Amino acid sequence: MRIIQPRKTWWNFQGPTPQFWGAALPDGDAVKQHTQRLLESYITPYILSKVNKDHKVLDAGCGPMIWGPLIAERGASYYALDFSFDLLKRGRGIYTILNSKPVLGNVKALPYKSNSLDLYLSLGILEHFPEGMQIPLEECTRVLKHGGVAIISVPYLNWIRLILLPFSVLKRKLIRSDLLRRLLGKNPAPVEEFYQYAYSLYELKKWVSSVGLFVVENQPFMWEYGLTRDYRSFRKLKKKYYHLFNGLINLSRKISSYLCAHMILIIVVKGCE
Repeated sequence: MRIIQPRKTWWNFQGPTPQFWGAALPDGDAVKQHTQRLLESYITPYILSKVNKDHKVLDAGCGPMIWGPLIAERGASYYALDFSFDLLKRGRGIYTILNSKPVLGNVKALPYKSNSLDLYLSLGILEHFPEGMQIPLEECTRVLKHGGVAIISVPYLNWIRLILLPFSVLKRKLIRSDLLRRLLGKNPAPVEEFYQYAYSLYELKKWVSSVGLFVVENQPFMWEYGLTRDYRSFRKLKKKYYHLFNGLINLSRKISSYLCAHMILIIVVKGCE
């Protein structure tokens, strides 16, 4: 059952398939370098604070398993699952050290027993389902123990995106209008596929509560990318006048951390309101 239709959609010339991610994400030494950069990530303390010794932690949609070493260092058992064989193969140097066997699988049909896991990670995964996140969330709820924690991050329908949403929708319709393109002597717009949604905090709470999960904490992040991804003028400003751009980001965060963040992270608990 679809709880609420996300209002912000991104399209791409290729959908989020295993082949797409196999070509897009890093390999070799770049995987280890990326793991090192996680130590400086804004959200890393939020995630690692929920990892305890002897915990069973599932990284659902793990990619090349960049979170594995950080989780294993805390004495937890790290379980890695992804639908891309290429990405799991790229993390082989990491999972050999971890002595953790990755699983080729789908987050909509997890190969784990019910009520068996303490922590479920889904970082930049659930936004890629055009039908919504209901089935992956049901599986998340099933495998978590009562009182277990899920940490979920998705693109965020921030305040600026929300205000400009009607204009974004109109702009896309005009750019892709066959009639308008013929009048301007242009070729038909190229075929695009669904790529991902951006969710508001309200939408996220509706989805997770529908499967017995309850939000206990939320944190927006990636403020710079929230501006440079969507608006060409901010990309130019960052390139030419970085200090001015950085000051603008700091000001926006003082006004509200929800103003321009690209992503939002929620921490949810199973069965505990």
